[in-house]
Amino acid sequence: MFGIGQSLYLKRLEKGMTQMELVRKTGIPQPNVSKIERGKQDLTVSTLLKICSALEAHPSELFACEAKPLRKREVLFSRSLVERIARAVVHGKNGLSPRWRRIARWIREVLPQSAKTRPKQKNLHQAWMALKHELRNEEIKILFERIEDEKGRSS
Repeated sequence: MFGIGQSLYLKRLEKGMTQMELVRKTGIPQPNVSKIERGKQDLTVSTLLKICSALEAHPSELFACEAKPLRKREVLFSRSLVERIARAVVHGKNGLSPRWRRIARWIREVLPQSAKTRPKQKNLHQAWMALKHELRNEEIKILFERIEDEKGRSS
């Protein structure tokens, strides 16, 4: 499921803020922020409010689905395409059109990775904004959930 930690992470990217900038604005220790974003640590309401204040976001934004729900005919990709994109992101498999290869590359740049391979903040922000331009929030959530499932199968 698309958790609060991942929502916080993506909101931070959308704002173009580094994790250290968030730490400075909230006073929350960096290891805690990292664990929260990765879904490895629960957060209290007061911590959530501190983070939301720093991100200039209302807490409901992190839980809300897209205001206009997708109708079946408006979905831009099929289940098989979602599966192929997830495999491309997790395993580097190809077989996608140039547009979906770009989207898979942006997703790889945006999803939390180990500190050793994390791209520069500017690249994260650019990749996130490109994804937001190409896909609806609900579509991004569907892809991220499927990618997390694929990662779980691989480990």
